[in-house]
Amino acid sequence: MTTDPGEGATVAAAIDKVDSLIQVGRPAEALSACNQIISDYGADPALRGQIAHTIYDKGFALAKLGRPAEALAAFEQVIGDYSTDVDRYVCAEAWFSRGLPLWELGRHNDALDTYRR
Repeated sequence: MTTDPGEGATVAAAIDKVDSLIQVGRPAEALSACNQIISDYGADPALRGQIAHTIYDKGFALAKLGRPAEALAAFEQVIGDYSTDVDRYVCAEAWFSRGLPLWELGRHNDALDTYRR
C-alpha cells in the first residue's frame, strides 16, 4: 500500500478529534472514530505510529466506557505490536494505562507490577 502524503495529515486530524472527544466525555464517539481510523488506515506501514496512538486512544475510550478487558487488550496490543518501532511515549503510556483495567479485573498484583516498572 502506498501512502498518499495527505493521508498522514488526515489521520493526525482524526486522532486530534478522538482526543477531543475523550476530553469532553464522549468516549463512545471516540471509540467509533478509533475503529474507523484503524479500519481505514491500519494496514498502512507508513502510518504505524499514528495507528499505535489510535489503538491507545481506543483503550482509553474502552476504559472510560467500563470495558476493562477490552481496554487491557488494546493497551497490550500497543505494547506487543508497536514497542520496537514507534514512538516510545505511546508505548510507555499504554504500559502505564494498563494498570487500571488490571485492577478493575481483580488482577491487583499485576496492576501493582505495572506501576513498579
